[in-house]
Amino acid sequence: SDVLGIQLKLFQKILFWCMMQFNFTMYLAARGQGKTYLTALFCCVRCILFPGTKIIVSSGTLKQANEVLLKIQDDFMKQSSILRSEISKCNIGQNDASIYFKNGSWIKTRTSSENSRSARANVIIVDEFRMVDETVLLRKFLTSPRQPRYLRKPEYKHLQERNKEIYMSSAYFKSSWAYKKAQSYTLSFFDDKKKYFIVGLPYQISI
Repeated sequence: SDVLGIQLKLFQKILFWCMMQFNFTMYLAARGQGKTYLTALFCCVRCILFPGTKIIVSSGTLKQANEVLLKIQDDFMKQSSILRSEISKCNIGQNDASIYFKNGSWIKTRTSSENSRSARANVIIVDEFRMVDETVLLRKFLTSPRQPRYLRKPEYKHLQERNKEIYMSSAYFKSSWAYKKAQSYTLSFFDDKKKYFIVGLPYQISI
């Protein structure tokens, strides 16, 4: 709140906490709930607090994926001088969209296609994942987890992080592959040994 000059509603605070705590998150929401806003906030905070974080925001189209970076550039950076001081480079164009932080973290956008498989990150965020081709293996984006220097010390080896996957979408038909993925997330959510989270919020919250 102090650094970025924002105020979150209670449900946004809960969702943000879950995005930080769980390795696999799925957020199903009606339009107007601010999925892009919350995602942009997560990207900023994650990159600042976890130096060396590599985030890829993916979607069916580059324009959709760039919405997250545009939110950071047009809203958060204008509101916060502290955030501007954390960022070394911000470039959002048709061919290259990326934000680099001075601590080694970065955010990039990619389309979920065969041509984007060369990209590697610790966190992938897929916006409107129901529109993504099921045959494209999104986990190909992921590489080894973040390796902060303190992990070199034996007493901190147990703090090794896991990569994160965040899927967001508005609701869709049961015939879609996204429905089956949501079912699998629901089953994993009730398994205490797995760090899965899924939530579906109705249109009343948007109103």
